[in-house]
Amino acid sequence: MGISMAEAFQNGDLLAEAMIKAWRDFGHAMILLENGTTCNGQACGVKVIYRDDAAPAAHIPVINSLEEVDKLDAPDPYTAFPMCEIIKTTKIVSKEIGDKVWICGRADLEPINTGLLVSGTQAEVEDACRETLEIMAPIAASSWVLAAPWGRRRLSKTSTPW
Repeated sequence: MGISMAEAFQNGDLLAEAMIKAWRDFGHAMILLENGTTCNGQACGVKVIYRDDAAPAAHIPVINSLEEVDKLDAPDPYTAFPMCEIIKTTKIVSKEIGDKVWICGRADLEPINTGLLVSGTQAEVEDACRETLEIMAPIAASSWVLAAPWGRRRLSKTSTPW
């Protein structure tokens, strides 16, 4: 389409056009339109960096301590950017091709993720989780069974389920 990812992720019309074009080109069985944590965080005031080669990323928190949480206002998804843009995208895609493909529009990310973005503690939590996973991976992988639509398979002791 000749547009950057940064442009598309900030404009509901462009994102809808890109999603519809991708569906026409590849014939996906489902289109997932997701309101991710970065979107939720930005709607709450988190500074987001839009890049041309990757998904947006939240970087600068809005509050510095839990005592500041009361200063935050709950965003109105119909007017708060970028929530309003993903709603626009969902409406356009549903109207244009909703009778031909399953449209899954969701915003079910747990509130803890948005809280971590707003407070700037996401990186510390991710590091702690990563360290725990590195310790637990050999134990989990030795008996992990992964259920998948095409069947079940046992993972080797050196692989991880994620």
